[in-house]
Amino acid sequence: MKDQEKRAYLKKIASFLCARYGVDVNGPGLRLQGMNGALDYCGLTFGQVYRVRQSVDGNWSGGVGAGEQLRYVGAYFFPYENGLRLFFEDMDRGKRQVEFSGMAGHSEGVLDTQMAHEVFAADYMEPMSDPDIARMKELQRFAHRVDLVRRGYRLNS
Repeated sequence: MKDQEKRAYLKKIASFLCARYGVDVNGPGLRLQGMNGALDYCGLTFGQVYRVRQSVDGNWSGGVGAGEQLRYVGAYFFPYENGLRLFFEDMDRGKRQVEFSGMAGHSEGVLDTQMAHEVFAADYMEPMSDPDIARMKELQRFAHRVDLVRRGYRLNS
């Protein structure tokens, strides 16, 4: 398969899988396309539900509040801007994201990219048991299919 055909296939399968499983194509979907998307990230496990220990904001945009329950559903890196976007779902499956920049610095309760790498999962997020087992299983199937595609298997959309 030529590079151009492969890119077209990966884009198509990413769109299909993300739509099928309700996952943001701009995070995990980009992982499928060989870009800077990620499922697991620095202590955050794809599909895991977390309780927010203390409120924190990204220094670019978004934030999470103490006591919220959020499911982590991927990350995307902006290498030229030293940026990071973390994707979450609330328990009603609403989409949320927190964005960090390495260019803007940090302060108490507001993290930049470097601080997010170092402390976000450990200091701000606590894993909890999953109240929506069906969604957890959907996301496990999604992650398995992403892994298959990344290893070179072709999926039919």
